[in-house]
Amino acid sequence: MAGAELSKETLGEGTALTDFAVGMNAQLLASIAYIPRDIVVERCAIDGQLKSQVGSTASSAAALRTILSAEGLAGFYRAFLPHQLVWVPFNGIFFAALGKL
Repeated sequence: MAGAELSKETLGEGTALTDFAVGMNAQLLASIAYIPRDIVVERCAIDGQLKSQVGSTASSAAALRTILSAEGLAGFYRAFLPHQLVWVPFNGIFFAALGKL
């Protein structure tokens, strides 16, 4: 919600368009933190199904190290664009509708 509050201070609020923009900005800012977390969680979940593959992980820390060493920092953001194509419009509409309640 810090991204939403920062966006409200910057863009203002009260109209459907500004509330939509606030929702979009909040989504983009929050994604910087939680997309890497999702990548690590998904890697650990998949690891239980693919024990025989090289690079399987035993913990979140091991997944973090494996991704960083094999793919670099970009490995944590591989799903950034598809994620935004789904959630940016959703959050924009959500904030615009919420502003009218």
